[in-house]
Amino acid sequence: MMGFSMTNILVVDDDTLILDVIKDMLESQGYQGTVASDGNEAMKVYDSSTDLVVTDMVMPRKNGIELIKELLERNPRTKIIAISGGGHLCAEDYLKLARLLGAKRTFTKPLAVKPFLSAVTEVLREEVNWHSEGGLNILTGFACNLYFSRCGAVAAPHFFYCLPGADDGGIKAG
Repeated sequence: MMGFSMTNILVVDDDTLILDVIKDMLESQGYQGTVASDGNEAMKVYDSSTDLVVTDMVMPRKNGIELIKELLERNPRTKIIAISGGGHLCAEDYLKLARLLGAKRTFTKPLAVKPFLSAVTEVLREEVNWHSEGGLNILTGFACNLYFSRCGAVAAPHFFYCLPGADDGGIKAG
């Protein structure tokens, strides 16, 4: 199955061999791959044209945990797949934390090619926590809690809504 045209996927890993393999895998499916060797570099190249981030969890300077948090603070709609071969903790512990932080899918290394590529396609097709209801755009779930916590609130509402086309100033808690 071929990827979406001009879909840009940012791959983040401190192992250059893994970066090259994942980038080649994605490009063979029609995706455009961009690479970064750690979370700091990823934040420099991440922009609004990035459709998906695939990140390792254990990296020097800025690890996957810090990267996921920063990506979702910048844009709660960011789609993330986390991968790990382990480190101080076993891979499953890192990946469990990644899911709690907002990663859509997780995989242990070495990657199983078909399930990984299927997950990429599935995640890219998923709608991100916004849906329309009665003329309002509704933000629910983790992204809502993350957005609300950035406002300095003590308790998060169950959803946010805004009028279509409204900027952040039009967002109301409910």
